[in-house]
Parts: sequence; structure tokens; C-alpha cells
Amino acid sequence: MKKITIIMLTVFMFITFGCFDFINPTDEDSDKPRSLSKTEARQVQASNEFSFDIFKELSIGQADSNVFISPLSIYYALGMTYNGAAGETAEEMENTLHLPEGTSEEINSSFETLMEYLLGLDPDVTLQIANSIWYRDTWTFKETFLNICKDYFSAEISGLDFNDPSSVDTINNWVDENTNHKIDNIIDSIDRETVMFLINAIYFNGTWKYEFDSDMTEEKDFYLTDGNTTKCNTMVQTAELKYMSNDDFQAVNLPYGNGNYVMTIILPNSNANIDSIIEEMNSTNWELWMSQMETKKGTVYLPKLKFAYEKELNDALQSLGMRKAFSGADFSNMDETAQYLFISEVRHKSFIEMNEEGTEAAAVTIVEISFESIGEEGDFTMNMNRPFIYAIQDINTNAMLFVGLLNVPIYDE
Repeated sequence: MKKITIIMLTVFMFITFGCFDFINPTDEDSDKPRSLSKTEARQVQASNEFSFDIFKELSIGQADSNVFISPLSIYYALGMTYNGAAGETAEEMENTLHLPEGTSEEINSSFETLMEYLLGLDPDVTLQIANSIWYRDTWTFKETFLNICKDYFSAEISGLDFNDPSSVDTINNWVDENTNHKIDNIIDSIDRETVMFLINAIYFNGTWKYEFDSDMTEEKDFYLTDGNTTKCNTMVQTAELKYMSNDDFQAVNLPYGNGNYVMTIILPNSNANIDSIIEEMNSTNWELWMSQMETKKGTVYLPKLKFAYEKELNDALQSLGMRKAFSGADFSNMDETAQYLFISEVRHKSFIEMNEEGTEAAAVTIVEISFESIGEEGDFTMNMNRPFIYAIQDINTNAMLFVGLLNVPIYDE
């Protein structure tokens, strides 16, 4: 398990400067990290392309529900799994994950160095990234595959008696520990056909660089997609923040820690369709939008949030082109009897709490491998009082850690 500092992507702004204390930021260019290598830059672009793809699959048409995922967690869990794939299965996974061109060693090295880069980015934000593999102890997997996952992904690897009910607790305890007790389980039982679980867990805890004053938080209306309204506790602050706007939306960055991680918020204009904006999200457009941001003074209104999200990703990944891995798979780089192995489930769970002090988020992705028997301008205002998109990213590289769609503000006590 490794630790990392992170800053989260930002919030919605509304302009009433005379009513609030104004925050004057310090030098935002201080504490800049090293530049990425070409290999690391290609890996960031690849992971971001996958991030936008999977977010679109899960978000478009979801007008009455929330989405919150860690694409990076999914990317690393599938990245480990990819090392066991061959033939068309590997090709489809390469295309779906947008893996950069290169040898297997170069690709795995880019996974390793990107994780090291993120984990050393910001001492004022806590980030933990952990990988593990749990396999049925009566099944023999290739040492080369297991060693790749251990060496490049720092994966903990353990054989367990899957017939023993305590194996469920062992795996869930690992998830609980590596998400700082925010996600306490990922499996309820283990099927007879299951031979392996590949798991990634991410935990983030960042304090706002400019905290919200809890005394200013009050209940306000939030306008739902169907035209109805609901009440939510809304935080407010006035500060100089990175901001941009166009004909379709406003965007703002709320920094964490020393500013290397931010929360970026995309607030559609009242006459804009949020699905259309999500459709436009890709690496090229995202980098363009981030480059158009300028420091401006504004007031931000942001709902307090606290909720959990869970989703099976099988359908979404197959829609993105990763079909063979689920049926007719070739995992011959994982095991000699790989013609009988396939991905039976990819499941993702996440948690977020956003309050006056900062943001705490966690996610876990589990890939279940099973055995198949033969035959089967100027000042601005931005009021987040309607559905919006938000993401947590490294502001220097735009590496996407978390991304979400908020349709309904929820704060579960």
C-alpha cells in the first residue's frame, strides 16, 4: 500500500462578494512536482481516455441517480488482469484501456511509475493505492504472471481455501483496511467456479486549500432534472480560483493541500443538456478546458455530500469493446488451462464525503476470474443548485482519480 497526497476538482460559484470573507490565495505555482516522462505522459492520456469512456457509459441517461467512480482504480485492476490475457482477449483489453504502444515491460513500467508519481505528489493530501490478488490455493497460476503483478503493481498475492467461509472475511478485511474503513466489503460469498480475485483499492483524504466556513452553511434548494426541487445543506466561500466558462457550462477548480490536486466541477448552463456535455468529454477537450481557466474572484456554493455507490461493470466494459474477456476468453498468460477461464464479474464500489473541511473518497474494483466447464469574462457566479459533473485530478497532468455525476444531493448520516 502506498500513500499519496491529492487535491480535488472544484465547485460551483456564485457572486456576492460583500457578504463573505474573501480568500486571497498564496502562490499557486509553488511546490510544483517534476515533469512527466514521455512514457508517463502517454499512460496518463491512456488512463484519462478510459476514464471518460467508462464515465459516459455509466452516466448518460441517468437523470435520476448519482454516479461516482474511480476510473484509476478500475484501470489498475484491469491492468493487472491484462497481463494474463493473450490473443484477441488481450487486443480488446488494449483497445478498451487505450494502452500506449510498447512492449509488455514498457506498459507495466508505465503503470508502476504513474503510481509512484501520484503517491509522491502532495504531502498535505493522503492517498493510498493498493493492489492484491487472491487465488484458490488448489489452482496453479503461472509464476511469471504473478511476479509481474507483484513487481509492477506492488500487489499482495495470497492463496486461500475458497471453500472456507473465512476467506470472504479475509478479502473483505483487506478492502476495509485499504479504504480506511470506508468500504467494508466487496464480496458476500465465493462461487465454486471462482479461482481468482484481482483487486485495486484507492483512498483519498484532502483538506481544501481554502476551507468553507461551517457557520455559512445553510439549507438551500437544489433543482432536480425532472423540474422538482429538494433541500440540501449548501456550503459557500468567496475566493480567487481557476475558472472558465463557455456557451454550454462553467468550470472551476477547488484546490486541496498545496494545490497539486483539485476538484474540477463542470456546471451546465440552465439551457444546456448535461448528457451532451458528457459526450464531449475526452482527453483533448478536457485539456483544452483546463488550459482556458484563469484566476478570478468568485463565490462558490457547493452541496455537502456523503454517499456510497456500487455498480457491476460487465455491460459497460463489453459496450466499450472488451467482450472476449467475458466469453471465449484467452487467459493463457495466466494459466495453462486458460481456455476455461473468463472474467465473471467486474464490480466497483465507491464512497465520498464532501464537507466544509475537505473531501474524503474511497473506491475498490474487483475482477473475478472464474472457471467455465467445457460447453458453457470578469467576475463570475457559479451556483451548484442543479445536476453537475465533478472530478478529482492531478492539476499538473490532469490524471483522473475520481469522476462523478451529481443528480441528487445526498448526505447520509
